[in-house]
Amino acid sequence: MTPAQKKAKNSRKLQEDTTAGVWVAVYRVKDLHNPAKKWKLERNATQLFMSGTVVLYQDVNIVVVEGGPKQLKKYRQLMLKRIKWGEDTYNDKDGTEHNNKCELVWEVPTNIL
Repeated sequence: MTPAQKKAKNSRKLQEDTTAGVWVAVYRVKDLHNPAKKWKLERNATQLFMSGTVVLYQDVNIVVVEGGPKQLKKYRQLMLKRIKWGEDTYNDKDGTEHNNKCELVWEVPTNIL
């Protein structure tokens, strides 16, 4: 296969992944003000053909994404392992400094609901 054919095949596999059902995942990130990390989240969701939203608030930021099981597995790896959240620090309302962190709050296939 040529490189273009391989790319088209991988793209087709990811797009057709939602035929097995659409899954939803919710992540909580303490601080999401780093533009590089915001860009990584958005760019990876676009590349994986996922949809979702980000809710930014003072000390709790929520990332909601939906896609197929393979897409969500790749995105989970990004959120929980590939991005080094602990490198960033943030100050809470009291002014104390904490390490940033991300945790998976909820994940479920929507056909179960």
